[in-house]
This record gives sequence, structure tokens and C-alpha cells, in this order.
Amino acid sequence: MKGYNRLEQIMDFLKSHNLVTVDQLGAATNASPATIRRDLIKLDQEGVISRTHGGVTLN
Repeated sequence: MKGYNRLEQIMDFLKSHNLVTVDQLGAATNASPATIRRDLIKLDQEGVISRTHGGVTLN
């Protein structure tokens, strides 16, 4: 899957859930945990999400 589409899927999943884990996002996008973590780092640097120990939320 292309990275841009995966980022859109992550954002859509976050909009419908308050707090999600890397494992939940991996299952929703069929991506590995390492790929999800890299995507979350990118979104965190852009200020779109907040990463916490054990979960991710939208800003």
C-alpha cells in the first residue's frame, strides 16, 4: 500500500476512535508495527496526532 493512502487510513481510524494502539492501526491498515510507528512519527512531527505510551490520539 502506498504511504499516502495508509496515512489517510490511519487518520480515518483515529477520527472514529478516541485512543488507538499501534496493533489496532496495523490490523486496520494491514501494515507492520514498524511501518505504523514510522507513520505515527511523521504525523506527530506534523502536529496532527499526540503519541503517548500505549496509544495515539488526534490533536
